Amino acid sequence: MAAELARHAAPDQARQALPERPARRCPVCGVRYPLDFLVCPIDATALELQGVTASDPMVGELLAGSFCITGVIGAGGMGRVYVAEHIRLPKRFAVKVPHEHFASHREAMARFEREAQTIARVGNEHVIDVVDVVRLKDGRPCMVTELLKGEDLGSLLDQVGKLPLPTAITISRQVCRGLAAAHAAGVVHRDLKPSNLFLLRRDGGSVHVKILDFGVAKVIDGADLTRTGSVVGTPQYMAPEQARGSAEVDSRADIYAVGAVLYRMLTGERPFPEEEPARTLTRLLTEDPRRPRDLDKTIPEGLEALIQRAMARTREDRPQSAQELDRLLADFDVQDPFGAARALGLTNAMRESGANDEIATVVVPNPQSQGADDVTRKARRARPVAVLLAVGISLAAGAAVLTSAAMVIRMIYRIAERQPLGPTELVIVAGIAGGLTLLTFIATFQVLFGRWRSAPAMERLGQGLMSALLWLFVSCGVLALGVAAYNAFALPLPAQWLAPTDWLGWINVGVVALPTLVALVALLLALRRVTRVS
Repeated sequence: MAAELARHAAPDQARQALPERPARRCPVCGVRYPLDFLVCPIDATALELQGVTASDPMVGELLAGSFCITGVIGAGGMGRVYVAEHIRLPKRFAVKVPHEHFASHREAMARFEREAQTIARVGNEHVIDVVDVVRLKDGRPCMVTELLKGEDLGSLLDQVGKLPLPTAITISRQVCRGLAAAHAAGVVHRDLKPSNLFLLRRDGGSVHVKILDFGVAKVIDGADLTRTGSVVGTPQYMAPEQARGSAEVDSRADIYAVGAVLYRMLTGERPFPEEEPARTLTRLLTEDPRRPRDLDKTIPEGLEALIQRAMARTREDRPQSAQELDRLLADFDVQDPFGAARALGLTNAMRESGANDEIATVVVPNPQSQGADDVTRKARRARPVAVLLAVGISLAAGAAVLTSAAMVIRMIYRIAERQPLGPTELVIVAGIAGGLTLLTFIATFQVLFGRWRSAPAMERLGQGLMSALLWLFVSCGVLALGVAAYNAFALPLPAQWLAPTDWLGWINVGVVALPTLVALVALLLALRRVTRVS
């Protein structure tokens, strides 16, 4: 709800329309008085607010004996936002007032007050500052916050499409720091999106980010005013667990949102561009967004992989904290002192202030860029390695089944005192092995194609396939060594123990069959892990 406080935060024309210091004037005697005077002490006439023209009945109201409403900034679904002048300090504030029809809605009013308490609980330079919570005569709470001057990220992106890489990384890292403070205070935002990120324009072209709108935030170990099972947030930037209405949404949902916002800043498109929320939620739960590099080839492969990791459908596969994501983003950070100015349209303002017309961009690589190189290298090889391992596990499974089936048939023929395998038996065995190879190949490649867009998902799949191969060969080796040791050191068994089946032969069958089953289980677990949504 605090988004309106800054989204409409004192447009330039609105600020220019207001006098530097509004005052009150007696319409009878014409004497001017400070803002805290409501009645003329000479003739007891109600004073008028001078220098402000507005039809809103709240204009002119004095809140808590300190904040005089002097103008309207804007309105939202929950309430109106006003500019307030402090009567004793030369400072302005923004005041959010709920609509009149919410006055009797206890849950809405409780949520409104809780938002202010939540923001105050965080207390960070990258989170909007709440100054006070006051009440109107009818009991409605009003939230007084700092008055921000700048533009929200959503409006900026609507104008420019996408941002330069240095600016996008700078914004994302500042968001991470604000979220780190919120998470440390036990607060999960749950509705992080461009319109809830406000960009302040600082001297020299630097950008400072403020996180807004904690109206649906979740306070850990506190009372959650949202019903269990309800979907809370904005579908385009919502984590899958939020889309399912999970009651166990934690700080990793905000990590997903940071990845989605960074996706939007670098590609110029939302992760799922559909306008219909139901369709967006369905895609969110069943598929990955389009690869960022498909939309902009200049995005580094390692950064693409980091975005995809932050937007992993499984919470455990994302960076586990905002601090960790900040450290990972630092590997791709570069210093561009005027990039933010250009991105925010400040170049002309800098020229007017006397800056040189020729502005050179200075790009200084981060000293930790070796980490970015490692991430890029892993991202590049994740897909080909997964493909090779998928082929390898399929062939290995088929070969193991071929060997096991051949040994079983030979044992059966030996018991029945028949001849060794003939062409017919070999065809049957080869058919069984080939069928399993094909099924394994199809199952593995279905997952490959389903998660092909995500390099981190391919890396996880490759790790699972490698694990399955290791289970196969290591367990085969261990069992084979065991049988060899038995054959080398065991005492001779009585002949009647070996007749008529020779049970030691079945151990040889198990040496191949058991590891094959273990490897198949490991493969199924790997496929499930890379496709499941927690």
